[in-house]
Amino acid sequence: MPPERPRGDAMSVVIGVVAVVIVGSIILGGVWLVSEQSNDGDRVAPTSSPATTTAGYEDFSGVYEGVSSGVARVEVTLCEGSATGTAFLVAPDTMLTAYHVVKDATGITVNFDGTYHGATLVAFSPEDDVAVLQLDEAVEAAHVFSLATEVPNTGTRIAAIGYPLDAPKTLTEGTVSGKDREITVDGLVHSGLIQTDTAINPGNSGGPLVDLDGQVIGIADAGMLKAQGIGYVVPSGKATPYLEATPTEQPLATCY
Repeated sequence: MPPERPRGDAMSVVIGVVAVVIVGSIILGGVWLVSEQSNDGDRVAPTSSPATTTAGYEDFSGVYEGVSSGVARVEVTLCEGSATGTAFLVAPDTMLTAYHVVKDATGITVNFDGTYHGATLVAFSPEDDVAVLQLDEAVEAAHVFSLATEVPNTGTRIAAIGYPLDAPKTLTEGTVSGKDREITVDGLVHSGLIQTDTAINPGNSGGPLVDLDGQVIGIADAGMLKAQGIGYVVPSGKATPYLEATPTEQPLATCY
């Protein structure tokens, strides 16, 4: 069944807490999404240079040490307020994030632990909730992620790297709980998602979920309000088409 719209005093408290911490965060249909805005556009996609690969980490502590330099905070300005999320490098000058993080943005900046880069939206899909960002210059000495080509089996250990609730860069561990899930948020159906019990909070959206090889198995997308340990991830394969065509700059929102 699709997630229900939250109701009741207790749920209102949850909504209020999240909204205070993440400016511009909206919770819809029982599912939270960071920076959920309203903007449409045609799908386009950029080219990407080959990603670096990693393999054979013993635990996620090693994964984090090896790959976290390629994860950055996304800082978005809106007509009213601002929002934050997470993005990760798939080429020295190209990043993936969730579309709802940059939806209705008037400006996009990525923050690599205090080093800032301007970013241009060059591809997006509201249906797949994927966005591609082109940086104003290549990032030096940062990890470039490779994308897994297959959805991992249920029970596979994975971890999320991101900025939950605007906190410093954080790693949380979990497993793949299920595959081919479907949710509806604000009338838009998102299908083919990975379900996970990995902690995913507002601010994680757009960040990578990685396996013990350091490969990205998916993009953090949403969490269920009325449950614990239920999060949703866009499989990395859904991003591939947008990384295989010519990049085209997309217009940002205009304030009136």
